Amino acid sequence: MKMLTLLPTIEKKKKEPANHCLKCPAQCCQHISFQFDTPRKLEDFEKIRWYVSHKNIFVYVTKHEWYLNVVHQCSHLLPDNMCSAYEIRPQICRDYDNQDCVYHGEGEDEELKFEKPKDVDKYLKKRWPGCQPKKIYSKIKKIKKKKRKSEWLQDIIIKIDTPTSKVDFDTIRWYVSHRDIYSFKDKRSWYIGILAEKDQRYTHEMDRSFTIPEDAPHLFMQIDEVDRYMDERWKTWNNKEPAK
Repeated sequence: MKMLTLLPTIEKKKKEPANHCLKCPAQCCQHISFQFDTPRKLEDFEKIRWYVSHKNIFVYVTKHEWYLNVVHQCSHLLPDNMCSAYEIRPQICRDYDNQDCVYHGEGEDEELKFEKPKDVDKYLKKRWPGCQPKKIYSKIKKIKKKKRKSEWLQDIIIKIDTPTSKVDFDTIRWYVSHRDIYSFKDKRSWYIGILAEKDQRYTHEMDRSFTIPEDAPHLFMQIDEVDRYMDERWKTWNNKEPAK
């Protein structure tokens, strides 16, 4: 009678979840988008023409919502595309789904995209036949930082809803994490400022310079400045925990 030889059991290794970010060139850390009201008048589109006359800025539409996209890299991004502020990263970064992103061929589809003023003009002629876009100066309040890199660096100022919760201020943390983007408050309203290079081929009546009001009570240019403000306002604030 032959003896059966017992073979050693081989334990199956558990598959570790794939890290979808390892091969990505950190695309989600290279830009930032701001949603704004749907333009309905020529004055609204004139403002968009001015936006896209700056380099690394374009406007797109997805799901009937309008966004201003700014290609400014996150200041916390390391040369190896890792995050130097991972432990205190904003909630938007924590919630981002790396399996449903642009790098993996998914994300949101753009219905419309405006990269140059001529793209806006072309769209207006289709929407309103016979339309001749005029250079109308909009009453947007533009403010510049005290130090400028060159005369062709200009500030695009976007008014935002007054932040009232930890989630709102955590979103401001995300804004100012990106290079050349800051936030400030005047006596009544809150704004996001974007320092962008103006394309010299396009001139516009909105090409003006302003200074930040000396009486501006709050100016945030880095994430730790927002954290200090939140520490004063909410004693229980912890930048390592999810904002609620």
